[in-house]
Amino acid sequence: MPVLNGKELRIVGFLCNWCSYGGADTAGVARATQPTDLRIIRVPCSGRIDPLFIVLALLNGADGVLVSGCHPRDCHYSAGNYYARRRLEVLKQFLPVLGIDERRFEYTWVSASEGQRWQHVVTTLTDRIHKLGPAPRFEDPEPLLKVVDMALTSLRPLGTGQNAKLGELKAAIKAKLPELDCVIGWQQGYDAVHTVPLFMRTPEDVDKLVWGPFNVNNPATYLPSFKGKKVGIVVKGCDSRSVVELLQENLINRDDVTIFGNPVDLAAKWREQGATYLHLVDLTAAFDGQTKHLPLIREVIRAFGGNVELGGGLRTMADIALRIEAGVTRCIIGTAAIEHPELVKEACRAFPGQIAVGLDAKDGFVATRGWVETSALTAAEVALRMRDMGVSTLIYTDISRDGMMQGPNFAATKRLIDKTQMDIIGSGGVSSISDLLKLQEIGCAGAILGRAMYEGAFTVPDALEAIQTADKGE
Repeated sequence: MPVLNGKELRIVGFLCNWCSYGGADTAGVARATQPTDLRIIRVPCSGRIDPLFIVLALLNGADGVLVSGCHPRDCHYSAGNYYARRRLEVLKQFLPVLGIDERRFEYTWVSASEGQRWQHVVTTLTDRIHKLGPAPRFEDPEPLLKVVDMALTSLRPLGTGQNAKLGELKAAIKAKLPELDCVIGWQQGYDAVHTVPLFMRTPEDVDKLVWGPFNVNNPATYLPSFKGKKVGIVVKGCDSRSVVELLQENLINRDDVTIFGNPVDLAAKWREQGATYLHLVDLTAAFDGQTKHLPLIREVIRAFGGNVELGGGLRTMADIALRIEAGVTRCIIGTAAIEHPELVKEACRAFPGQIAVGLDAKDGFVATRGWVETSALTAAEVALRMRDMGVSTLIYTDISRDGMMQGPNFAATKRLIDKTQMDIIGSGGVSSISDLLKLQEIGCAGAILGRAMYEGAFTVPDALEAIQTADKGE
């Protein structure tokens, strides 16, 4: 298949030297059949690709552009592909403004060993470009290029330091700052699409805080260096588990750490991408049982506009009633299901269909209190007890896999499904669409996505399409 549809088009490919170029080479060595439309330009890292490169190619005669780099967490230069993803995602939204069909541009991740994946990527993109046909030609692109150059230089992604919620976050930090030695967050780097760690000790420092999709660094990594001091931290959803892990290992003290965040924007983002269910965890309540985040929970629910399930700190009927009243679709009982199982039975009677139990397992045994403590009960034992009390849905998390991007514990999850015949929602370690499809194959009623989404391993639309296709048997 050297040429699709009998005519070769011009597609420019920017490939990272360490992974994707190797993947293309692997496909070539294996003599994998590929279209010949792609012209490859090898670059040191996908993070070095200026969005202007893509625009220049498309305005000067390219029918399509492909950018391919290392998978998230595998970058030879640590975080280059994170920067690339954030730049390129913004660019994709910008292309229609220029009169360029965004379908003519694609970015993806291919490792050096993924020759078959490379073949699929280049064939799929080439087929798409052929369906679109040759790109419109610009008689004189130079004036437009000057405008584009200025726009891309000054472009700030939505949510990066430019919204009212950020103002509220800054105000909350300033109010708490006198009690803290430092608050860790992000500030703008050398351009609008880069951020670097920010250590806030004065109100002037707080004014530098930015929030948005370009916040790449995980500030939780700095917490151990502040052990014994009062410190605050601004976290994204994908970083919260890191905080929990540090607590587990006694590398930080819970009483010394204040957590700040802005989940409202994220909730709206996932809704825009097509998500219909949002999994929300109140970490503060999980650790100390406080319900001070109810106003924020209501804001998140309004911003998302769909079904929201919530866990963390649900230890009494009053706790559950308050969340249901706030608009939570389904309450997840964790620690209390182990320590006070009668609560589960009462809650199922009072709120039928709105109660689930979260089983966080460590070495086969259920962990409680935000993963800090481990019980003497197995996940299967607890699940069967919960079923007898009226619970139909379980959220099952293998702690050893959560946030590790190494795939869920399929074997343990399937054993739980087979033994209980309950609706099991898989959680922990989902890193690819193939993981989702395997969870579906073993009978999971759903899956919770976390780090993979924040790091761009795949998108919500990609996941939904794959699941729907599998449902249809295609």
